[in-house]
Amino acid sequence: MRVALVSKKFDPNNIEKNISIIIDSLKEAKEMKAEVVFFPECALQGNSALSGNYELDKNRSLSIFSSPMSRICRESRRLHIDVILGYYEKDRERISDSEIIIENGEDVYNYKRITNGWKKFIVNDSRYYEGQVVEVFEYRHKRCMITLGEDLLICPSLFNRNQEILFWATDLPYTFEEMKDIYLNKYKDILQTFNMDVLMVNFSLGAIHLKNGEVKEMIPFNEEGIILANLDD
Repeated sequence: MRVALVSKKFDPNNIEKNISIIIDSLKEAKEMKAEVVFFPECALQGNSALSGNYELDKNRSLSIFSSPMSRICRESRRLHIDVILGYYEKDRERISDSEIIIENGEDVYNYKRITNGWKKFIVNDSRYYEGQVVEVFEYRHKRCMITLGEDLLICPSLFNRNQEILFWATDLPYTFEEMKDIYLNKYKDILQTFNMDVLMVNFSLGAIHLKNGEVKEMIPFNEEGIILANLDD
């Protein structure tokens, strides 16, 4: 499996611009011979898209059947490339922080963040809700898991289940120097226990491919770009 990890600047509440960035990234990744393109947490609407005002946020969130999602699905099908994308999901009257897998233009898996750091400004409103399901699933003949934000750091044992790939989409608002220190000293002890491919993409720019705890490829945390992780090597 060849996965393109995308580090690009997405704009809060500018879905049209973000879709253009997503589609351009799909085309660029296709030229790199990627089979899958992996985007960070909340890439579609932008990290600061939610306000805490439910009526506003309901309109800013998107269902998997929405027009913007349909556009991305069509592009996935046209280019024959899969998309793993973070977005604020509207499911009837509820809003969640989600990451969707689109394969050949179809929704094949949708993970909802289980920790509540994405909604710290919201008090006692059950319409903003966390997921309850953490599971290993099969994708492209690999045993995979998805984690969002601080899920991995708060509940690491839930995401270390002898799978082959962990997709970690997050938003860590650090500079490159800060992230080097935090990653090497705080997260490294956790991630070195993951004997698998860990792919991390960061909304605040940056991406890492770890294999068995060692860095294989990396985009520094203050830079844009796309790197290709070949998981069959």
